[in-house]
Amino acid sequence: MQPPHWIDEIFENPQAVTAAITHHERFLGAIAAGQAAFYETEEFLKKNPKVIGSSPPQAARNAFLDSFSKP
Repeated sequence: MQPPHWIDEIFENPQAVTAAITHHERFLGAIAAGQAAFYETEEFLKKNPKVIGSSPPQAARNAFLDSFSKP
């Protein structure tokens, strides 16, 4: 059996999942983390054009998923 996770409460009312998740503070925090990572990476790459690494959208996705997945 898995331990409880914050996403579990989203599915307490299956008909309202979309509204519940898009208004949940953890989801909004994950979006903010993704946006911050996007802009940080974009700025870093402008200052360091020869660096090879994640693109701004990739960095945003990773930050979003990391934040979203935390218990």
